[in-house]
Amino acid sequence: MRSRIKHNSCLMLVVLVAASLFTIKSIYSKERAMIPATANLGVLITNKGTLMVTGSHVEDILPIQSEEAPPAAVAVLSNKEETLADHEDTNDKKEEDISIIPITSDNPSRASTQTVTDRAHIININANSTLADSIEQILHYPNNSTFEIHLKALRRCERPLLKGRISGPSLSMIKWMNQIETDTGSINANVLVGSYDQDLLPISGKYFVEIIGVACSDLKFESKITQVAPCVENPEHHRITSDDASINVHLAVSALAPVPVAAAQSDNHVMGRWINTKLAGHLRGDEILESEALSRLPIEPIFTRYQAHNCRSADEKKTPRCSVPADLTRFNTYEFQWLNATHTGLDKKYFLNSAKEFKVCIVGFSHSRHIEKHIATHIANGRYERDNKNLSRYWAKARYPSDISDDYSRAELVNNNCTQIILGLGQWPGSKGMDFTEFNHTMKLAIDNIVKSFTDIEQTIEVFMRSIHLMPIGDSTGMCGRKRDFRAPFVIDGYNKVLKELSYQYDDHVKYIDTNFIMGAIWDSAMDWCHVDSVPGAAEALYLLREVTGMNKHIK
Repeated sequence: MRSRIKHNSCLMLVVLVAASLFTIKSIYSKERAMIPATANLGVLITNKGTLMVTGSHVEDILPIQSEEAPPAAVAVLSNKEETLADHEDTNDKKEEDISIIPITSDNPSRASTQTVTDRAHIININANSTLADSIEQILHYPNNSTFEIHLKALRRCERPLLKGRISGPSLSMIKWMNQIETDTGSINANVLVGSYDQDLLPISGKYFVEIIGVACSDLKFESKITQVAPCVENPEHHRITSDDASINVHLAVSALAPVPVAAAQSDNHVMGRWINTKLAGHLRGDEILESEALSRLPIEPIFTRYQAHNCRSADEKKTPRCSVPADLTRFNTYEFQWLNATHTGLDKKYFLNSAKEFKVCIVGFSHSRHIEKHIATHIANGRYERDNKNLSRYWAKARYPSDISDDYSRAELVNNNCTQIILGLGQWPGSKGMDFTEFNHTMKLAIDNIVKSFTDIEQTIEVFMRSIHLMPIGDSTGMCGRKRDFRAPFVIDGYNKVLKELSYQYDDHVKYIDTNFIMGAIWDSAMDWCHVDSVPGAAEALYLLREVTGMNKHIK
Protein backbone atom coordinates (compact mmCIF):
# COMPACT_ATOMS: atom_id res chain seq x y z
CA MET A 1 0.00 0.00 0.00
CA ARG A 2 2.77 2.41 0.96
CA SER A 3 4.57 1.50 -2.26
CA ARG A 4 1.51 2.34 -4.34
CA ILE A 5 1.01 5.69 -2.57
CA LYS A 6 4.65 6.54 -3.05
CA HIS A 7 4.43 5.57 -6.73
CA ASN A 8 1.29 7.70 -7.25
CA SER A 9 2.88 10.67 -5.47
CA CYS A 10 5.97 10.49 -7.64
CA LEU A 11 3.84 10.20 -10.75
CA MET A 12 1.80 13.28 -9.74
CA LEU A 13 5.00 15.24 -9.07
CA VAL A 14 6.37 14.36 -12.49
CA VAL A 15 3.10 15.48 -14.14
CA LEU A 16 3.16 18.80 -12.25
CA VAL A 17 6.80 19.49 -13.16
CA ALA A 18 6.15 18.62 -16.79
CA ALA A 19 3.15 20.95 -16.88
CA SER A 20 5.14 23.74 -15.30
CA LEU A 21 7.96 23.33 -17.78
CA PHE A 22 5.47 23.34 -20.66
CA THR A 23 3.94 26.56 -19.33
CA ILE A 24 7.37 28.19 -18.91
CA LYS A 25 8.41 27.05 -22.36
CA SER A 26 5.27 28.64 -23.85
CA ILE A 27 5.88 31.91 -22.01
CA TYR A 28 9.45 32.13 -23.25
CA SER A 29 8.98 30.74 -26.74
CA LYS A 30 9.39 34.12 -28.40
CA GLU A 31 12.45 35.08 -26.31
CA ARG A 32 14.08 31.72 -27.15
CA ALA A 33 13.40 32.26 -30.83
CA MET A 34 15.27 35.56 -30.67
CA ILE A 35 18.58 33.86 -29.79
CA PRO A 36 20.44 32.79 -32.93
CA ALA A 37 22.51 29.65 -33.11
CA THR A 38 25.71 31.69 -33.14
CA ALA A 39 25.08 33.36 -29.75
CA ASN A 40 27.80 33.33 -27.11
CA LEU A 41 27.47 33.05 -23.38
CA GLY A 42 25.01 35.70 -22.41
CA VAL A 43 21.97 36.95 -20.56
CA LEU A 44 18.87 38.26 -22.28
CA ILE A 45 16.50 40.32 -20.12
CA THR A 46 12.81 40.56 -21.05
CA ASN A 47 9.81 41.89 -19.19
CA LYS A 48 8.99 38.29 -18.24
CA GLY A 49 12.31 37.11 -16.88
CA THR A 50 15.90 36.27 -17.67
CA LEU A 51 17.22 33.79 -20.24
CA MET A 52 20.72 32.42 -19.81
CA VAL A 53 22.31 31.77 -23.19
CA THR A 54 25.26 29.39 -23.52
CA GLY A 55 26.44 28.52 -26.99
CA SER A 56 23.33 27.94 -29.11
CA HIS A 57 21.03 26.85 -26.26
CA VAL A 58 18.89 28.51 -23.65
CA GLU A 59 20.23 26.55 -20.68
CA ASP A 60 18.41 28.15 -17.76
CA ILE A 61 15.36 30.28 -17.15
CA LEU A 62 15.83 32.66 -14.26
CA PRO A 63 13.49 35.18 -12.64
CA ILE A 64 14.50 38.83 -12.84
CA GLN A 65 16.63 39.62 -9.85
CA SER A 66 16.66 42.93 -8.06
CA GLU A 67 20.00 44.16 -6.73
CA GLU A 68 21.98 40.97 -7.28
CA ALA A 69 22.37 40.93 -11.04
CA PRO A 70 22.80 37.66 -12.98
CA PRO A 71 26.31 36.56 -13.93
CA ALA A 72 28.11 39.12 -16.09
CA ALA A 73 27.75 38.12 -19.73
CA VAL A 74 26.66 39.39 -23.10
CA ALA A 75 23.81 38.36 -25.35
CA VAL A 76 25.15 38.49 -28.91
CA LEU A 77 23.18 38.59 -32.12
CA SER A 78 23.95 37.14 -35.52
CA ASN A 79 26.58 38.48 -37.91
CA LYS A 80 24.16 40.64 -39.90
CA GLU A 81 23.42 44.36 -39.86
CA GLU A 82 20.24 44.32 -37.79
CA THR A 83 18.82 45.23 -34.41
CA LEU A 84 16.95 43.37 -31.72
CA ALA A 85 13.76 44.69 -33.27
CA ASP A 86 14.45 42.53 -36.34
CA HIS A 87 13.95 39.45 -34.17
CA GLU A 88 10.59 40.48 -32.69
CA ASP A 89 7.44 38.54 -33.50
CA THR A 90 5.63 40.60 -36.13
CA ASN A 91 2.29 39.10 -35.03
CA ASP A 92 2.66 40.71 -31.64
CA LYS A 93 2.30 44.48 -31.99
CA LYS A 94 3.28 45.16 -28.39
CA GLU A 95 6.97 46.07 -28.10
CA GLU A 96 8.81 43.91 -25.60
CA ASP A 97 11.00 45.49 -22.93
CA ILE A 98 14.20 43.88 -24.13
CA SER A 99 17.71 44.79 -23.08
CA ILE A 100 21.27 43.65 -23.61
CA ILE A 101 23.45 43.22 -20.53
CA PRO A 102 27.07 44.02 -21.40
CA ILE A 103 29.94 43.30 -19.07
CA THR A 104 31.15 46.56 -17.63
CA SER A 105 34.90 47.11 -17.66
CA ASP A 106 34.74 49.00 -14.37
CA ASN A 107 33.25 46.05 -12.51
CA PRO A 108 33.04 42.82 -14.49
CA SER A 109 31.37 41.03 -11.61
CA ARG A 110 28.25 43.14 -12.03
CA ALA A 111 26.23 43.76 -15.18
CA SER A 112 24.62 47.08 -16.09
CA THR A 113 21.60 46.92 -18.38
CA GLN A 114 21.28 48.85 -21.63
CA THR A 115 17.63 49.94 -21.76
CA VAL A 116 15.09 49.34 -24.49
CA THR A 117 15.76 52.83 -25.83
CA ASP A 118 19.37 51.88 -26.50
CA ARG A 119 19.15 48.66 -28.45
CA ALA A 120 22.26 47.25 -30.02
CA HIS A 121 22.77 47.85 -33.72
CA ILE A 122 25.03 45.40 -35.47
CA ILE A 123 27.95 46.59 -37.60
CA ASN A 124 29.04 44.24 -40.37
CA ILE A 125 32.47 42.63 -40.06
CA ASN A 126 34.99 42.82 -42.88
CA ALA A 127 35.57 39.16 -43.75
CA ASN A 128 38.92 40.02 -45.39
CA SER A 129 40.38 41.56 -42.23
CA THR A 130 43.37 39.85 -40.63
CA LEU A 131 41.44 40.04 -37.35
CA ALA A 132 38.13 38.72 -38.68
CA ASP A 133 38.79 35.25 -37.27
CA SER A 134 39.03 36.72 -33.76
CA ILE A 135 35.83 38.80 -33.77
CA GLU A 136 32.38 37.46 -32.98
CA GLN A 137 30.34 40.65 -33.16
CA ILE A 138 30.53 44.45 -33.45
CA LEU A 139 27.69 46.29 -31.69
CA HIS A 140 26.73 49.97 -31.62
CA TYR A 141 24.67 51.51 -28.81
CA PRO A 142 23.32 54.84 -30.18
CA ASN A 143 22.11 56.38 -26.92
CA ASN A 144 25.37 55.70 -25.12
CA SER A 145 27.53 56.59 -28.14
CA THR A 146 29.49 53.39 -27.62
CA PHE A 147 30.76 50.41 -29.59
CA GLU A 148 31.44 46.94 -28.29
CA ILE A 149 33.77 44.48 -30.02
CA HIS A 150 32.94 40.96 -28.87
CA LEU A 151 35.83 38.56 -29.31
CA LYS A 152 35.55 34.84 -29.96
CA ALA A 153 36.39 32.46 -27.13
CA LEU A 154 38.95 30.74 -29.36
CA ARG A 155 40.88 33.38 -31.30
CA ARG A 156 44.25 34.22 -32.77
CA CYS A 157 44.37 37.76 -31.36
CA GLU A 158 44.05 37.65 -27.58
CA ARG A 159 43.31 41.36 -27.08
CA PRO A 160 43.64 43.56 -30.21
CA LEU A 161 44.71 47.20 -30.11
CA LEU A 162 42.23 49.31 -32.06
CA LYS A 163 41.79 52.72 -33.66
CA GLY A 164 38.45 53.96 -34.90
CA ARG A 165 37.05 57.00 -36.68
CA ILE A 166 33.59 58.30 -37.55
CA SER A 167 33.36 60.32 -40.75
CA GLY A 168 30.70 62.02 -42.84
CA PRO A 169 29.30 65.41 -41.82
CA SER A 170 32.24 65.64 -39.39
CA LEU A 171 35.13 63.61 -38.00
CA SER A 172 35.33 62.04 -34.56
CA MET A 173 37.67 59.47 -33.07
CA ILE A 174 36.48 56.41 -31.18
CA LYS A 175 38.26 56.22 -27.83
CA TRP A 176 38.91 52.69 -26.61
CA MET A 177 38.87 51.82 -22.92
CA ASN A 178 41.34 49.65 -21.03
CA GLN A 179 44.17 49.49 -23.55
CA ILE A 180 47.73 49.56 -22.21
CA GLU A 181 46.71 49.28 -18.55
CA THR A 182 48.76 48.87 -15.38
CA ASP A 183 46.23 46.41 -13.93
CA THR A 184 44.55 44.01 -16.36
CA GLY A 185 43.09 41.74 -13.69
CA SER A 186 39.68 43.43 -13.66
CA ILE A 187 39.32 43.79 -17.44
CA ASN A 188 36.85 41.66 -19.35
CA ALA A 189 39.12 40.00 -21.88
CA ASN A 190 36.34 39.18 -24.34
CA VAL A 191 34.82 42.62 -24.93
CA LEU A 192 36.47 45.85 -26.15
CA VAL A 193 34.52 49.05 -25.51
CA GLY A 194 34.90 52.35 -27.37
CA SER A 195 33.01 55.64 -27.29
CA TYR A 196 32.70 58.79 -29.38
CA ASP A 197 31.84 62.39 -28.50
CA GLN A 198 28.50 63.63 -29.83
CA ASP A 199 29.67 67.21 -29.30
CA LEU A 200 31.87 66.67 -32.35
CA LEU A 201 28.91 65.65 -34.53
CA PRO A 202 27.03 68.66 -35.99
CA ILE A 203 23.80 67.07 -37.26
CA SER A 204 21.69 63.97 -36.90
CA GLY A 205 21.91 61.46 -39.70
CA LYS A 206 24.20 58.90 -41.25
CA TYR A 207 27.87 58.65 -40.29
CA PHE A 208 30.41 56.18 -41.61
CA VAL A 209 32.42 54.02 -39.21
CA GLU A 210 35.88 52.56 -39.66
CA ILE A 211 37.54 50.46 -36.95
CA ILE A 212 41.00 49.06 -37.61
CA GLY A 213 43.05 46.49 -35.75
CA VAL A 214 46.44 48.15 -35.34
CA ALA A 215 47.96 45.18 -33.53
CA CYS A 216 46.93 41.69 -32.52
CA SER A 217 47.79 41.89 -28.83
CA ASP A 218 47.80 44.50 -26.09
CA LEU A 219 50.80 46.01 -24.32
CA LYS A 220 51.07 46.19 -20.57
CA PHE A 221 52.41 49.30 -18.89
CA GLU A 222 55.50 47.47 -17.67
CA SER A 223 56.20 45.89 -21.09
CA LYS A 224 59.65 46.05 -22.67
CA ILE A 225 58.61 47.70 -25.92
CA THR A 226 61.65 46.70 -27.97
CA GLN A 227 61.18 43.07 -26.94
CA VAL A 228 57.45 42.43 -26.81
CA ALA A 229 55.77 45.24 -28.78
CA PRO A 230 53.38 43.55 -31.22
CA CYS A 231 53.86 43.95 -34.95
CA VAL A 232 51.50 46.35 -36.69
CA GLU A 233 48.86 44.45 -38.63
CA ASN A 234 49.08 44.56 -42.43
CA PRO A 235 47.34 47.88 -43.20
CA GLU A 236 45.97 46.49 -46.46
CA HIS A 237 43.70 44.21 -44.39
CA HIS A 238 43.52 45.82 -40.94
CA ARG A 239 39.97 47.20 -41.26
CA ILE A 240 37.60 45.06 -39.17
CA THR A 241 34.41 46.91 -40.21
CA SER A 242 32.91 46.46 -43.65
CA ASP A 243 33.55 49.13 -46.29
CA ASP A 244 29.96 50.40 -46.03
CA ALA A 245 29.71 50.29 -42.23
CA SER A 246 27.66 53.19 -40.88
CA ILE A 247 25.59 54.33 -37.92
CA ASN A 248 22.61 56.63 -37.51
CA VAL A 249 23.09 59.43 -34.99
CA HIS A 250 20.14 61.24 -33.42
CA LEU A 251 21.14 64.40 -31.57
CA ALA A 252 18.83 65.72 -28.87
CA VAL A 253 19.96 69.27 -29.60
CA SER A 254 21.16 70.55 -32.97
CA ALA A 255 24.87 71.29 -32.93
CA LEU A 256 24.66 73.66 -35.91
CA ALA A 257 23.97 76.73 -33.82
CA PRO A 258 26.97 78.66 -32.43
CA VAL A 259 27.95 77.56 -28.94
CA PRO A 260 27.64 80.16 -26.17
CA VAL A 261 30.95 81.41 -24.82
CA ALA A 262 30.27 80.06 -21.32
CA ALA A 263 29.53 76.58 -22.64
CA ALA A 264 32.49 76.58 -25.00
CA GLN A 265 34.82 77.50 -22.14
CA SER A 266 33.46 74.94 -19.70
CA ASP A 267 35.50 71.91 -18.66
CA ASN A 268 33.11 69.48 -20.32
CA HIS A 269 32.97 71.00 -23.77
CA VAL A 270 35.35 70.67 -26.69
CA MET A 271 36.43 73.92 -28.30
CA GLY A 272 36.41 72.85 -31.93
CA ARG A 273 35.85 70.05 -34.42
CA TRP A 274 36.59 68.90 -37.96
CA ILE A 275 33.55 69.51 -40.11
CA ASN A 276 32.74 68.66 -43.73
CA THR A 277 33.11 71.71 -45.97
CA LYS A 278 29.63 71.06 -47.41
CA LEU A 279 28.28 71.80 -43.93
CA ALA A 280 30.84 74.47 -43.11
CA GLY A 281 29.45 76.69 -45.87
CA HIS A 282 26.02 76.41 -44.29
CA LEU A 283 27.40 77.31 -40.88
CA ARG A 284 29.10 80.40 -42.32
CA GLY A 285 25.88 81.38 -44.07
CA ASP A 286 27.24 80.80 -47.59
CA GLU A 287 24.31 78.52 -48.32
CA ILE A 288 21.21 78.04 -46.20
CA LEU A 289 19.87 74.49 -46.14
CA GLU A 290 17.30 72.78 -44.00
CA SER A 291 18.61 70.11 -41.63
CA GLU A 292 16.86 67.39 -43.62
CA ALA A 293 18.59 68.56 -46.80
CA LEU A 294 21.92 68.68 -44.99
CA SER A 295 21.58 65.05 -43.96
CA ARG A 296 21.13 64.03 -47.61
CA LEU A 297 24.31 65.70 -48.90
CA PRO A 298 26.53 63.25 -50.84
CA ILE A 299 29.33 62.51 -48.39
CA GLU A 300 31.90 59.72 -48.70
CA PRO A 301 33.59 57.77 -45.88
CA ILE A 302 37.22 58.34 -44.91
CA PHE A 303 39.45 55.31 -44.54
CA THR A 304 42.78 55.23 -42.72
CA ARG A 305 45.67 56.55 -44.77
CA TYR A 306 48.83 54.46 -44.73
CA GLN A 307 52.10 53.93 -46.55
CA ALA A 308 52.40 50.45 -48.00
CA HIS A 309 55.67 48.57 -47.59
CA ASN A 310 58.49 49.44 -49.98
CA CYS A 311 56.83 52.63 -51.19
CA ARG A 312 59.56 55.16 -50.44
CA SER A 313 61.23 55.44 -53.83
CA ALA A 314 59.99 58.01 -56.34
CA ASP A 315 59.06 55.32 -58.87
CA GLU A 316 57.16 53.17 -56.39
CA LYS A 317 55.21 56.15 -55.06
CA LYS A 318 53.59 56.54 -58.49
CA THR A 319 52.16 53.03 -58.57
CA PRO A 320 48.50 52.54 -57.51
CA ARG A 321 49.61 50.13 -54.78
CA CYS A 322 51.47 53.01 -53.13
CA SER A 323 49.64 56.14 -54.27
CA VAL A 324 46.03 55.17 -53.48
CA PRO A 325 46.41 54.39 -49.75
CA ALA A 326 48.76 57.39 -49.34
CA ASP A 327 46.45 59.88 -51.08
CA LEU A 328 45.85 63.04 -49.04
CA THR A 329 42.83 64.36 -50.93
CA ARG A 330 40.51 62.39 -48.62
CA PHE A 331 41.03 65.15 -46.04
CA ASN A 332 40.30 68.03 -48.43
CA THR A 333 36.58 67.98 -47.68
CA TYR A 334 37.15 68.82 -43.99
CA GLU A 335 38.15 72.00 -42.21
CA PHE A 336 38.67 72.76 -38.54
CA GLN A 337 35.91 74.85 -36.99
CA TRP A 338 36.18 76.65 -33.67
CA LEU A 339 32.89 76.43 -31.82
CA ASN A 340 33.01 80.07 -30.81
CA ALA A 341 34.33 83.08 -32.70
CA THR A 342 36.40 84.13 -29.66
CA HIS A 343 38.65 81.10 -30.19
CA THR A 344 39.77 81.95 -33.71
CA GLY A 345 42.62 84.20 -32.63
CA LEU A 346 44.36 85.94 -29.76
CA ASP A 347 42.70 88.66 -27.72
CA LYS A 348 45.13 91.51 -28.04
CA LYS A 349 43.54 93.43 -25.17
CA TYR A 350 44.15 90.45 -22.89
CA PHE A 351 47.90 90.95 -23.27
CA LEU A 352 47.94 94.73 -23.52
CA ASN A 353 45.95 95.06 -20.29
CA SER A 354 47.98 92.44 -18.42
CA ALA A 355 50.78 93.49 -16.10
CA LYS A 356 52.24 90.00 -16.51
CA GLU A 357 54.95 89.23 -19.02
CA PHE A 358 54.51 86.07 -21.11
CA LYS A 359 57.58 84.29 -22.49
CA VAL A 360 56.36 80.93 -23.86
CA CYS A 361 59.20 78.43 -24.27
CA ILE A 362 58.57 75.37 -26.42
CA VAL A 363 60.85 72.46 -25.48
CA GLY A 364 61.38 69.59 -27.90
CA PHE A 365 62.73 68.92 -31.34
CA SER A 366 61.22 69.03 -34.85
CA HIS A 367 57.56 68.78 -33.81
CA SER A 368 58.10 71.50 -31.22
CA ARG A 369 59.92 73.56 -33.83
CA HIS A 370 56.83 73.44 -36.05
CA ILE A 371 54.66 74.54 -33.12
CA GLU A 372 57.02 77.41 -32.35
CA LYS A 373 56.80 78.62 -35.95
CA HIS A 374 53.00 78.62 -35.85
CA ILE A 375 53.02 80.45 -32.50
CA ALA A 376 55.38 83.01 -33.97
CA THR A 377 52.94 83.54 -36.86
CA HIS A 378 50.00 84.04 -34.47
CA ILE A 379 52.03 86.57 -32.48
CA ALA A 380 53.21 88.37 -35.63
CA ASN A 381 49.68 88.58 -37.01
CA GLY A 382 48.65 90.41 -33.87
CA ARG A 383 51.83 92.55 -33.91
CA TYR A 384 52.34 91.73 -30.22
CA GLU A 385 56.13 91.74 -30.31
CA ARG A 386 56.26 95.15 -31.97
CA ASP A 387 53.48 96.87 -30.03
CA ASN A 388 53.95 95.19 -26.69
CA LYS A 389 56.87 93.27 -25.27
CA ASN A 390 54.83 91.15 -22.85
CA LEU A 391 54.18 88.25 -25.29
CA SER A 392 57.06 86.39 -26.92
CA ARG A 393 58.26 82.83 -27.56
CA TYR A 394 61.45 80.74 -27.60
CA TRP A 395 62.31 77.26 -28.90
CA ALA A 396 64.59 75.19 -26.64
CA LYS A 397 66.02 72.14 -28.41
CA ALA A 398 65.74 68.75 -26.71
CA ARG A 399 65.22 65.21 -27.98
CA TYR A 400 64.79 63.12 -24.83
CA PRO A 401 63.44 63.87 -21.34
CA SER A 402 66.90 63.03 -19.99
CA ASP A 403 68.24 66.06 -21.91
CA ILE A 404 66.48 68.30 -19.38
CA SER A 405 69.17 68.33 -16.71
CA ASP A 406 69.50 70.96 -14.01
CA ASP A 407 72.23 72.68 -16.05
CA TYR A 408 70.06 72.60 -19.21
CA SER A 409 67.13 74.11 -17.35
CA ARG A 410 69.19 77.00 -16.01
CA ALA A 411 70.88 77.71 -19.34
CA GLU A 412 67.92 77.30 -21.71
CA LEU A 413 64.89 78.16 -19.60
CA VAL A 414 65.89 80.30 -16.63
CA ASN A 415 68.39 82.44 -18.56
CA ASN A 416 65.83 83.00 -21.35
CA ASN A 417 63.27 84.28 -18.84
CA CYS A 418 60.65 81.63 -19.63
CA THR A 419 57.33 82.06 -17.84
CA GLN A 420 55.43 79.18 -19.43
CA ILE A 421 57.04 75.98 -20.72
CA ILE A 422 55.48 73.54 -23.20
CA LEU A 423 57.15 70.12 -23.15
CA GLY A 424 56.92 67.82 -26.18
CA LEU A 425 59.44 65.03 -25.72
CA GLY A 426 57.85 61.82 -27.01
CA GLN A 427 58.95 61.39 -30.62
CA TRP A 428 62.60 60.43 -30.12
CA PRO A 429 61.91 58.11 -27.16
CA GLY A 430 59.07 56.55 -29.14
CA SER A 431 61.19 55.95 -32.22
CA LYS A 432 63.73 54.01 -30.13
CA GLY A 433 61.07 52.08 -28.20
CA MET A 434 61.63 53.59 -24.75
CA ASP A 435 59.56 51.67 -22.19
CA PHE A 436 56.55 53.34 -20.60
CA THR A 437 58.09 53.05 -17.14
CA GLU A 438 61.35 54.67 -18.27
CA PHE A 439 59.48 57.42 -20.10
CA ASN A 440 57.48 58.10 -16.94
CA HIS A 441 60.63 58.16 -14.79
CA THR A 442 62.68 60.43 -17.07
CA MET A 443 59.77 62.84 -17.66
CA LYS A 444 59.32 63.21 -13.91
CA LEU A 445 63.03 63.95 -13.48
CA ALA A 446 62.84 66.54 -16.27
CA ILE A 447 59.91 68.33 -14.63
CA ASP A 448 61.58 68.21 -11.22
CA ASN A 449 64.76 69.73 -12.67
CA ILE A 450 62.78 72.55 -14.27
CA VAL A 451 60.82 73.32 -11.10
CA LYS A 452 63.97 73.22 -8.97
CA SER A 453 65.94 75.57 -11.21
CA PHE A 454 63.20 78.21 -10.98
CA THR A 455 62.64 77.61 -7.27
CA ASP A 456 66.34 78.31 -6.72
CA ILE A 457 65.80 81.85 -8.03
CA GLU A 458 62.53 82.16 -6.09
CA GLN A 459 60.42 82.21 -9.21
CA THR A 460 57.29 80.20 -10.03
CA ILE A 461 57.19 78.46 -13.39
CA GLU A 462 54.23 76.96 -15.23
CA VAL A 463 54.98 73.66 -16.99
CA PHE A 464 52.65 72.15 -19.58
CA MET A 465 53.03 68.69 -21.09
CA ARG A 466 51.28 68.62 -24.47
CA SER A 467 49.93 65.41 -25.96
CA ILE A 468 52.36 63.70 -28.32
CA HIS A 469 51.39 63.57 -32.00
CA LEU A 470 50.46 60.19 -33.40
CA MET A 471 52.38 58.97 -36.43
CA PRO A 472 50.58 57.63 -39.51
CA ILE A 473 51.24 53.97 -40.27
CA GLY A 474 54.24 54.26 -42.59
CA ASP A 475 56.74 51.86 -44.04
CA SER A 476 59.08 52.30 -41.05
CA THR A 477 56.45 52.26 -38.27
CA GLY A 478 54.66 49.35 -39.94
CA MET A 479 57.73 47.12 -39.94
CA CYS A 480 58.33 44.21 -37.59
CA GLY A 481 61.47 43.48 -35.60
CA ARG A 482 63.77 45.41 -33.28
CA LYS A 483 65.18 47.75 -35.94
CA ARG A 484 61.83 49.34 -36.75
CA ASP A 485 60.55 52.78 -35.80
CA PHE A 486 58.48 51.99 -32.71
CA ARG A 487 56.17 55.01 -33.00
CA ALA A 488 53.11 52.88 -33.70
CA PRO A 489 49.82 54.47 -32.56
CA PHE A 490 49.59 52.31 -29.44
CA VAL A 491 53.06 53.41 -28.24
CA ILE A 492 52.22 57.12 -28.57
CA ASP A 493 48.82 56.51 -26.94
CA GLY A 494 50.69 54.91 -24.04
CA TYR A 495 53.03 57.89 -23.73
CA ASN A 496 50.09 60.27 -23.61
CA LYS A 497 48.51 58.19 -20.88
CA VAL A 498 51.79 58.45 -18.94
CA LEU A 499 51.83 62.25 -19.30
CA LYS A 500 48.24 62.62 -18.18
CA GLU A 501 48.76 60.42 -15.11
CA LEU A 502 52.02 62.19 -14.32
CA SER A 503 50.30 65.58 -14.20
CA TYR A 504 48.17 64.37 -11.27
CA GLN A 505 51.31 64.11 -9.13
CA TYR A 506 51.86 67.88 -9.21
CA ASP A 507 49.96 70.97 -8.23
CA ASP A 508 48.34 73.41 -10.66
CA HIS A 509 51.72 74.60 -11.93
CA VAL A 510 52.23 71.35 -13.90
CA LYS A 511 49.44 70.40 -16.30
CA TYR A 512 48.70 68.12 -19.23
CA ILE A 513 47.16 69.62 -22.38
CA ASP A 514 45.33 67.20 -24.64
CA THR A 515 45.11 68.55 -28.21
CA ASN A 516 43.60 65.40 -29.68
CA PHE A 517 40.23 67.05 -30.29
CA ILE A 518 42.25 68.77 -33.05
CA MET A 519 44.91 66.20 -33.90
CA GLY A 520 43.19 62.90 -33.20
CA ALA A 521 40.68 62.81 -36.05
CA ILE A 522 43.38 63.56 -38.65
CA TRP A 523 46.18 61.55 -37.01
CA ASP A 524 47.10 59.91 -40.33
CA SER A 525 47.29 63.10 -42.43
CA ALA A 526 51.00 64.08 -42.12
CA MET A 527 52.33 64.58 -45.63
CA ASP A 528 55.84 63.42 -44.70
CA TRP A 529 54.47 60.59 -42.48
CA CYS A 530 55.72 62.40 -39.41
CA HIS A 531 55.12 66.14 -38.95
CA VAL A 532 51.77 67.87 -38.57
CA ASP A 533 50.67 69.85 -41.62
CA SER A 534 49.91 73.57 -41.64
CA VAL A 535 46.14 73.67 -41.03
CA PRO A 536 45.94 71.40 -37.97
CA GLY A 537 49.35 72.68 -36.83
CA ALA A 538 48.17 76.29 -36.79
CA ALA A 539 44.99 75.34 -34.90
CA GLU A 540 46.94 73.35 -32.32
CA ALA A 541 49.49 76.15 -31.81
CA LEU A 542 46.72 78.70 -31.28
CA TYR A 543 45.00 76.44 -28.77
CA LEU A 544 48.26 75.83 -26.89
CA LEU A 545 49.08 79.54 -26.79
CA ARG A 546 45.63 80.42 -25.47
CA GLU A 547 45.83 77.63 -22.88
CA VAL A 548 49.24 78.38 -21.42
CA THR A 549 48.61 82.13 -21.21
CA GLY A 550 45.30 81.56 -19.42
CA MET A 551 42.97 82.75 -22.17
CA ASN A 552 40.94 79.54 -22.30
CA LYS A 553 40.64 79.03 -18.55
CA HIS A 554 39.69 75.37 -18.82
CA ILE A 555 42.78 73.20 -18.69
CA LYS A 556 41.83 69.77 -17.33
